[in-house]
Amino acid sequence: MFRISLLFMLCATAAAQTQAPVGRQIMPERGWPRLFPPDIAAPPAGRQIMAGDCTLQSGISIRVRTVATPQGIDWSILAGGAMASEANTIHRVTIDKRRATYFGYDLLVGSGDAASGYLVTFQPLSSTAGLMSRVSANLIRAPEPRFPPPQVLHDGDVIELDLMVSPDGTQRVTDYIEFLAPRPAPSAAELRDFTLDDGPVTFHAEGIAVWVDGKRAYGIGFTGKPGATFWIAFPNQGRYILSLVPHEGFVKAGAVRDNAMQFQDGDRSYELRFSAPVAGAGKAWNLYLLHDPAYTPNPAQRLFINAGTDRLEKLLPKR
Repeated sequence: MFRISLLFMLCATAAAQTQAPVGRQIMPERGWPRLFPPDIAAPPAGRQIMAGDCTLQSGISIRVRTVATPQGIDWSILAGGAMASEANTIHRVTIDKRRATYFGYDLLVGSGDAASGYLVTFQPLSSTAGLMSRVSANLIRAPEPRFPPPQVLHDGDVIELDLMVSPDGTQRVTDYIEFLAPRPAPSAAELRDFTLDDGPVTFHAEGIAVWVDGKRAYGIGFTGKPGATFWIAFPNQGRYILSLVPHEGFVKAGAVRDNAMQFQDGDRSYELRFSAPVAGAGKAWNLYLLHDPAYTPNPAQRLFINAGTDRLEKLLPKR
């Protein structure tokens, strides 16, 4: 996953914040967005004031999280939401309740696929039906901003979109728009144990994606060493050693289908997706697990998810 960061200045004037000095306003300015280098860092600390998920007919999901910084300011004057239409479009609106104005944008997702990406285009807000039903209809639409150019997005990309920024840059309202491509249908083949005669096992780490209890996780480091045994370590959870063949001490806890690896540990579920099939397309294999709760990564890796491959004997906990 990488993150695309766009500075998107709206040309509407929002209300002064109740805890800000007299005369200070969040005053967005018209300007062309800047494109920052991609990274995998989580959004900066702030107060989440809105959030919502939309799923398009194509199966693409868009998650919008609106974060206001700093946390101490009263942002209750803002409201809004997002909804999907039949035309593979997300309508996103923000309402300034104090000034009785609204502004927003459409996010149009074009055709594409997981490999080449999807063309995403920002457009003027075209529909507010269902988004403002709980507020007065006598709202004034703010002037249109200059929209960023179309972007090609892949699964897991995040657009950072500043809706409003104070003149000194200390106060801002930002949309974090997460793009999730449709998950491919898993193989319907019957699960069985993998053998050496079934061919090679390859873990394509480029663009590896991880879900924990159905939620996307970020900040993943990968270390590939010679060996066909995969492992993954989560902060404060130790390490999971995963194998397609049974071994002493391992339990059958999941499955490998095409490029997806799923396993369960207690009441928690995990899913890993690779950029290519792990052990053959259209096939399904039993997955065996050994949990090593005592595993501790080096200090520089303790706050992140770490994964890799190695020889089994090098991964087994020492007794």
